[in-house]
Amino acid sequence: MLRKTHVALAGKIFPTLSSAYASLGDGETFRDVSTSLHNSVDVADVVLLMFFGWASVPIARVIHRILFAIRGKTETRGFPAETFDQTYVFFVSDILSQIAKVALLVLGADCLDVIMESLGFDVAIRVDFGYVCARIAYTVWAAKQFAVMKHYLISKAVKAEQPDNLGRANLLDRCINFGIAMITGMFIMDLLDVEMGAGFTSVFALGGVGTIIVSLASKDLAEQLLSGIFLHISDKFYEGDLVKFGDALSGTVVEIGWFHTIIRLSNDTRMRIPNAQLANQTVTNLSRCNQCQVMTVLHFAYADMNKMSGLVRDIKEEVKAACPDLITDGSRPFRAHWTDVTTDRLQVTCDFHFNLKPFGDVYLDNRQRCLEAIGAAVTKNKHQVELAVPMMGKKQI
Repeated sequence: MLRKTHVALAGKIFPTLSSAYASLGDGETFRDVSTSLHNSVDVADVVLLMFFGWASVPIARVIHRILFAIRGKTETRGFPAETFDQTYVFFVSDILSQIAKVALLVLGADCLDVIMESLGFDVAIRVDFGYVCARIAYTVWAAKQFAVMKHYLISKAVKAEQPDNLGRANLLDRCINFGIAMITGMFIMDLLDVEMGAGFTSVFALGGVGTIIVSLASKDLAEQLLSGIFLHISDKFYEGDLVKFGDALSGTVVEIGWFHTIIRLSNDTRMRIPNAQLANQTVTNLSRCNQCQVMTVLHFAYADMNKMSGLVRDIKEEVKAACPDLITDGSRPFRAHWTDVTTDRLQVTCDFHFNLKPFGDVYLDNRQRCLEAIGAAVTKNKHQVELAVPMMGKKQI
């Protein structure tokens, strides 16, 4: 029985490594490799690239601090002293550092190419690994820098308060990123001479069952993708917003992806939700609310009926004195009223509104001050009222 010999890796890995080991074991071959590396690589170049790659940013930071201390100023080009990462000095030194690191990567590929060619590998003779690696490395680096610059220009154009929160422009940012990735990938594949025709034919030449599976998967993916685009352009919420959905789910939007949205819950766990599930839900964007409410209901005994008018008046005065952000211009309710007489007690409703966002420590501190003010009004000696205990479970005759 004949055995196939046209294989890619089977039975070739160990013999290749053994041959390389045997070649290195030969002193003459080792000397040839060393001589080739010595003739191809200058140690001074390696040292210089390492210096610029890992020392340029720290040195620039030190120089910036020294100059700042000598001048004795509190700001440099409009930025505080501690924000060195936002200065042009950091930008230039960081670019220089990245270029040096990429050059070291290319230099390493050149060394590998020299070693493989000295050991007699045919692939090293046919392919210039150093050239290919250099083109790929610098292309990817340039694409990344272009994406960063594009993101910066978009954030400036939309006047974003935070660079990572572009609002509706986030969709444009992601689309341009996708285009950059596609162009970069096509350039790299063209550089590697990838045979695209046969590859695509083999991928898409599926049978009946495979076609059904791909069709169903494509339908779900298309639904999620369209929902993701809708969330980007609908202006419902942006990344960083605190939201509450109709199904009682609430949290901070961490990322709005093409297919999923990540929500950080109050316990710091992250939930990945399909976009199609969120697109049709009602949502309350708490981050866009600039006012909040504190509402509570108090109950008193029948014996305190004649003291209600003075009590509600004192509640308003105490809350107004304790809460400087209280809205009293009539645009929002400012209420403390005796609102009901039930079978066993009197009911007083307090409804106050404030120029504060309805979340966070500031909101909770204000709510506490408001409740303390209500309690101070209730416990005033001149009223001598007590909160009523409901007659739960008692039958009225």
